[in-house]
Amino acid sequence: MTTDRDDALIEAAFAFADGTAVPWENVRARVAAEDGHVVEALETICQLTEIRRARHGDLETVPERWGHLTILNPLPGGDVSRSVARDDTLGREVVLTLSAPLDGDAVRTEHLLTQARARTGLIHPNLARLYGADYLNDRVGYWAERVPGPTIEELLMSGQRLSTTDACEVAATLCRAIAVVHAAGLAVGGISAASVVTTPERLVLMPSLGAMAGPQVPAQGLPATDTTAVAALLY
Repeated sequence: MTTDRDDALIEAAFAFADGTAVPWENVRARVAAEDGHVVEALETICQLTEIRRARHGDLETVPERWGHLTILNPLPGGDVSRSVARDDTLGREVVLTLSAPLDGDAVRTEHLLTQARARTGLIHPNLARLYGADYLNDRVGYWAERVPGPTIEELLMSGQRLSTTDACEVAATLCRAIAVVHAAGLAVGGISAASVVTTPERLVLMPSLGAMAGPQVPAQGLPATDTTAVAALLY
């Protein structure tokens, strides 16, 4: 059973999601004074979301086509849009990852493209193959091998657990793959239980736009970030 306080917050959230103006003063009047910080936090989140929408639009909106790729269905994403797509040139399904709109930022665009295209030359059995990258409709995108199988995160959420031996083997396998990326002067980025796909034959580390740090991030600091991420994953 919900209280009037709960109803007020829920109604405010639903109103914002529907694009309706939220009467914040009315919401505050229905919420006890000691819970005023909850209303303020919700209002701040709504304001920040509105700013982001105004600037970038809906980042989860995926076009039906992107270049030579046919979008099949969207996959969950945060600051990027990630989808399963059909590569009409390769004749196979791939995973397409699109950046947020770049607002015509030529420096950022060139940086992302350079980083993505550099990754296409890297081949390792534990790295998802990156087929190509391009810039279209104010977004940089790359398309990579689609690896069927659950991620480590999905395995853990299903109740499965890795033994200490298996966990150490996962870390060692990832380190060998990451070393190939680092040797090319690049970083992996975005390493987590959600970016490692498991199959009966191998572990596969998926590429991430998180590796393509902005020009202000020192390149020498990126490998250390990858190493820390593997340590966190092992933990």
